[in-house]
Amino acid sequence: MAALLGPEIFSRGFRFNPTPLEAATYYLPRLVAGAPLHEAVRPVIHHADVYACEPADLAREFRPMPRTGHRFFFTSCKKGVRSAGPGFWSLQRMTVIQDGTGAKVGAIKKLRYKKRGVFTDWLMDEFSTCCSEDAVVGDRQYVFCNIYVSPRAAPGSAARQESAAFFAPPAPAPAPAVQAPPPKRPAPKVAEPPPFPKRMRGAVAPTPPVVPPAAGCAASLAPPRPRVPNRGVAPPSTPSVTGSSPASAQPLPPAPIRLAAPAPAPPQPKQQMPPPTLPVVRACHIPGQEEPAHHYGPQPSVATKKMTRDPFEAAEPRDKAEEERVVEASDLPSEESPPAADQDDDRRPLKGSC
Repeated sequence: MAALLGPEIFSRGFRFNPTPLEAATYYLPRLVAGAPLHEAVRPVIHHADVYACEPADLAREFRPMPRTGHRFFFTSCKKGVRSAGPGFWSLQRMTVIQDGTGAKVGAIKKLRYKKRGVFTDWLMDEFSTCCSEDAVVGDRQYVFCNIYVSPRAAPGSAARQESAAFFAPPAPAPAPAVQAPPPKRPAPKVAEPPPFPKRMRGAVAPTPPVVPPAAGCAASLAPPRPRVPNRGVAPPSTPSVTGSSPASAQPLPPAPIRLAAPAPAPPQPKQQMPPPTLPVVRACHIPGQEEPAHHYGPQPSVATKKMTRDPFEAAEPRDKAEEERVVEASDLPSEESPPAADQDDDRRPLKGSC
């Protein structure tokens, strides 16, 4: 947390510039004893070995205070030895630090860095204390240092450039060497065909001459005539050439050519008869097969259904009774039946009746 307060307190206007009395009586004794400091001061005081390197190396590693450019360090050094890197810190003057009563509480030494026999613009104030017995351990002594660039240094001096090296962007890392790929093997060249001769418009291509065959080659160039054997005719007998001369030999008659039979005609597909058309049967009205009517009113009870008879069902017993009556009448003797004449007489009207 203390390390993060450094840039933040600088932006808020924080300044750290202790007086020689504060450095010798407060900060250095607390640093030697290991007592904690204020969290705003911790990132400002750096713990580093000042006499192990030159000030330019310290300037690149540690942030300076704004406006003043001071850097504060807590370090130790040998008595009487102020060498640092390739140079050393040369003593300019020494001043005793006294408190309000006039008692000596410490000392301040003004040093200037000298490198290769030439003084630079780097200055340092070294504070020592007499308030802590632990400040001196053997031949070494703990001190509180303030390193800065001389106010009289030129704006473009080497010390001012070295002091600003902390804010310079880091040098870019060298790019890795990229090995060039091996050269590709050239493709083999393909021979191009000769260009076609240009043909003029309207020109007629010459016709190659026809060379007639020689007289002796006519028979050899003609294709051989096929010879079809005739199974029904016996092959002619070959005359014997024994004892005969080539002049007396007669040529063989040509074999008869048998014509091939014509190929049979392909069978024609049978013509399919259309399926028979079924007669249309109209539905007739058959009683008893009607769909029951949907009655949405109150349904009759079972007793009412028994009492109610279908007119077709009631007609059947009536027809049966009629048939029985006819049968009984036919079984009666003919005597009981009245004569036909009497019946006619009864039907005639009487004369003289009104």
